[in-house]
Amino acid sequence: MTKIDESKQYKFSEIIAMLENSELPLNTCVTNSEGKGYIARKTAGQNFGLVQKSGMDLKIIITARDINDLWTITLPEEDKFYLKAPSCFREFEFLNYSKMDGEYFLDDANESNLCKTKFTEKQIEAMPFDTNFFEKVNVDQ
Repeated sequence: MTKIDESKQYKFSEIIAMLENSELPLNTCVTNSEGKGYIARKTAGQNFGLVQKSGMDLKIIITARDINDLWTITLPEEDKFYLKAPSCFREFEFLNYSKMDGEYFLDDANESNLCKTKFTEKQIEAMPFDTNFFEKVNVDQ
């Protein structure tokens, strides 16, 4: 599996290989040097393909310039979650992470420069304790 580096530019053939191997997550945006953007989507045949960033599922016309150009990849943002403690923790019910001392603690859900309250699935899995105690609440809810 290719590790995607958003700061790197990729050849068109590399983008196609990532599509063929299902390595580009859905809704990943690929943009050429002229700023033309395309989104990775599933096609009617359940294959991955690129559609124009305008959202219309039109057939894409690729030119020789596109093939020889360098492309950038912008991955979709991962979902973020609050970790909410059971209701017996009345005032301080959300897991917080102190950026200064690297400690976890319970407080409100307000994020600041000093503490983090929103976590991705990968960050939750990497926590050094069992997180099943907490309810995952999607930040977008």
